Amino acid sequence: MVEEARREAERIIEAAHAERGSIVSDTQVARQSQEEADRILSEARREAEEIRAEADDYVDSKLANFEVVLNKTIGSVDRGREKLLGRGPGLGPDGYADEDAPSTAPTRRR
Repeated sequence: MVEEARREAERIIEAAHAERGSIVSDTQVARQSQEEADRILSEARREAEEIRAEADDYVDSKLANFEVVLNKTIGSVDRGREKLLGRGPGLGPDGYADEDAPSTAPTRRR
């Protein structure tokens, strides 16, 4: 009976050692998996930040170009209004610049 108990104890000890090895191995695999997941997540965040920065630069460039076009358009509108009101620079007393003045020459009809 003592011998049987001793064999049972050795079997339990061997099973415990095997279980411990399996748990350690599983823990190591879990740790390596977590490290890999952290690395992948970090890389994805870095790439997302780069894409966001590139998108911001692109949008800023387009907005700057749009601002230039709008400023030119506003300038044209202002000059047109000044001409209509006869207050533009280089306008004669009749409110027209020389090249914009209506022609007084008779027009031919065909």
